Amino acid sequence: MNEALEAKLRSVAESTVKRIFWDWDGVLGLKRFWYKSVRSDKTLKAFVEKLFSDSERTKEWMRGRVSLTKLIEMYKAPYSYDELSKLLISDWSNEAINVSLFSAVRVMYPNVNHYIVTDNMTIFNNFVHQSRFIQDNFERVFNSSDYGSLKDDEISLFDYVLDNLKLESFHGSLLFDDSPASCKRFEQLGGRAIVMERI
Repeated sequence: MNEALEAKLRSVAESTVKRIFWDWDGVLGLKRFWYKSVRSDKTLKAFVEKLFSDSERTKEWMRGRVSLTKLIEMYKAPYSYDELSKLLISDWSNEAINVSLFSAVRVMYPNVNHYIVTDNMTIFNNFVHQSRFIQDNFERVFNSSDYGSLKDDEISLFDYVLDNLKLESFHGSLLFDDSPASCKRFEQLGGRAIVMERI
């Protein structure tokens, strides 16, 4: 943990933090989708580049309105959903997770519950169910594709989080996210947020 981040954390008194929310991609998640597999599979690399080439379609994918199965069909990719899911789980071993950051924060705030709140695709849930790190350390994962809303949408993923946790606001909550817009939205809903440098 760098000194600037540590200083920010120490400015948030331990006694005021009851729960901590974590973004995945770029904060806890250190690597991109299929980052290992694309090194040795040029066909997969080309397919993954197509998947993320259209930002608006990617957002719809993260809202759960476009399925990976549909995208496989669209691009006539020689992979099944199950094959891609297995590759993703295999690629994202512990080396793809920022365990050191999480551990350092847990030491600073030892008595809080942790949650993941992520703009992500349904396939991410397959990794969640297989990840011992996530299963052991987080109360719940809030994935945008399960709720049809991104964190920055007018009806935000954060609104669904509040509703599901039966909270009136994020008072007493801390967010780690690499999106300034998401951090601002979280703070508008009563929480404290730390904008992380994208990994």
